[in-house]
Amino acid sequence: MKMEHHHISSVYDKLTNYASDINYAAMFGIYFIKYHVAIQEHLHYKKEPDEIANILKAASNYPNTRKTLYIATDQVIDLNVGQHLTMIKPNIFRYNDMKIAITKI
Repeated sequence: MKMEHHHISSVYDKLTNYASDINYAAMFGIYFIKYHVAIQEHLHYKKEPDEIANILKAASNYPNTRKTLYIATDQVIDLNVGQHLTMIKPNIFRYNDMKIAITKI
């Protein structure tokens, strides 16, 4: 199947919306309960459990999701998509803030 612009746009939209589907507060809460002793052991400046919990909750406001689409061959990208891509390297392209890496499997 040839990947046309609407295919790549769809993948991009799904990756963009992925972070909003994650309940970070619950995820960090579970992580904190399970690993709070290990976290404390690795801190240079010891913090109270409430301080650590607040830091983890605040971090959930800044999810860093890297968007990368890996494709096994350049033969699947429709030539008309090229106008929407910026070449970073011969096998890596940028579509908005998503990278498309063409790798031989």
